[in-house]
Amino acid sequence: MIFIQLQRSGWDKSVWKKREIVKMTRQKAHVNTQFSRLRKDGSEIGTYDSLYILIKKDGRWAIKMRSSFL
Repeated sequence: MIFIQLQRSGWDKSVWKKREIVKMTRQKAHVNTQFSRLRKDGSEIGTYDSLYILIKKDGRWAIKMRSSFL
């Protein structure tokens, strides 16, 4: 459903504006991020702040959780 709404808004891609590790251990990281959603012509739909929580499991890093302010 969210993907369909993004397409209807004219969204083509998202780009990172900021990725900052706030706190990190060997198994977990909190990353403060900001990204923008763009239309095909490069115009901006919006910019959003998020906090990502990543964990290392079985030797791989993966996103465990995300909180965004949209």
